[in-house]
Amino acid sequence: MTHNMYGPAKYEPWALADEDAPFFSDDPEDLTWIQVLKTSPRGNAYYNLSFQYIAAVLNGLVPDNSAGASVQGKALYDANGLFETYKPSDIAGRKGSDPIRKEFIRLAGILSDYNTGEIGPGHCDDSVDGLAKPAAGQPVAVELSNSPNPFNPNTTITFSIPESGHTTIKIYNSLGTVVATLVDKSVSAGKFSVDWNAKGMASGIYFCRIQSGSNVAVRKLMLLK
Repeated sequence: MTHNMYGPAKYEPWALADEDAPFFSDDPEDLTWIQVLKTSPRGNAYYNLSFQYIAAVLNGLVPDNSAGASVQGKALYDANGLFETYKPSDIAGRKGSDPIRKEFIRLAGILSDYNTGEIGPGHCDDSVDGLAKPAAGQPVAVELSNSPNPFNPNTTITFSIPESGHTTIKIYNSLGTVVATLVDKSVSAGKFSVDWNAKGMASGIYFCRIQSGSNVAVRKLMLLK
């Protein structure tokens, strides 16, 4: 599960987006990602799912609704749909037998199993055993950021990898479809940047996923037009 003070994930929660980015909304009056993480999930199915959702994204999971989707990828896809439809106040008043509330709880259970390693590949290992120690100034883990965020239509994605190897950086929409491949080649250890022009893309939430060897990081992007 989590390796920082905010909840289940091994990256700081604002690795998903800027600290003041609204959670599944472009309405500045809505809760931000950090406010969601600071809200107690006790007794509220919305926040139970949101905690597990954020953890899963930070652990490298992307939404997937394809025929061969994993149970956790499909759960993340379904959670996207719920968060795009409902706000915390919509769920707070629903009783235990309400089908929407039960769906929030079901998906939270699946993503919790993923985050604790009960299902899916292992993903919460912070060790660097077996890796050559990076030279001074080299990164010790895969890192991913972008600026600006939110953006329109250009953003610069900065990434760091600890050792040379085949590296991919792909952009996914909220349905789990790859909409852009920015990097797909062997990259040496170090820090780099690449630009993404989202001209022609619809406003909304996107996920940038980097994989270098077995190392994975994900960042949430918000395109606002």
